[in-house]
Amino acid sequence: KDYIDNKFMDLFNTEYLPNCRDVANKRHPDCCNDLRRTPSDKEEKYDTSQYDDDLTVYKVGAVSPKLASSLLSKQDGSLPSELAWSLLRNMTTHEDYRDKILEEY
Repeated sequence: KDYIDNKFMDLFNTEYLPNCRDVANKRHPDCCNDLRRTPSDKEEKYDTSQYDDDLTVYKVGAVSPKLASSLLSKQDGSLPSELAWSLLRNMTTHEDYRDKILEEY
């Protein structure tokens, strides 16, 4: 839980925010608001990707569905939060991987 909370709080840490005065960051989603937009910007789509996409440290398939099922069943607190987060993220974005894990469960 602390890992997830800290990553959330990092979203508001000024050292991680883009410098919106820098021309290179003009189209960054955090810099585009109604005050900064030009008519041509309104025609472009926003980046709707999840901030936590890059937190998936383990690629799909790096942990077999059988092992993933076993790991996610742990209740002793020994499962590293990064691994749990990756498995859950992979399950939400890869339906067939999720189904295989649930079959093993």
